[in-house]
Amino acid sequence: MTPASWRVTLLFALVELVGVGGVGAWAASRYGFNYALLSPVSFVVYGLAGFFAVRAQGSGLVAAGIVALLDSFAWAAFGGIGPQPTDPDASPGAKAITVVFVTTAGGLVGLLGGWLSRRAT
Repeated sequence: MTPASWRVTLLFALVELVGVGGVGAWAASRYGFNYALLSPVSFVVYGLAGFFAVRAQGSGLVAAGIVALLDSFAWAAFGGIGPQPTDPDASPGAKAITVVFVTTAGGLVGLLGGWLSRRAT
């Protein structure tokens, strides 16, 4: 990963955590829609992180995986506050499995974004 691709990763992590996680959660509370409907938006952000990380000579898999890891870890740590759906009885193991699943899926979407970035040049 190059310094430029780390900046891309940080930018998309901020977009995901503040934009989708923060503003999206606020909007879900304010307008009464299911916060889980924003999940496809998160995967678009992961794909864009991969796309632009590859443009910056980095790894789409790594960049999107980091963004997805931060996003899923924030959910596991703070989920259930506000509109974010979390089973209050979810065990730490169940949360860990969810973090691994989301991180892996996000990384794969970033890999696809990186592949599309290479094809677009």
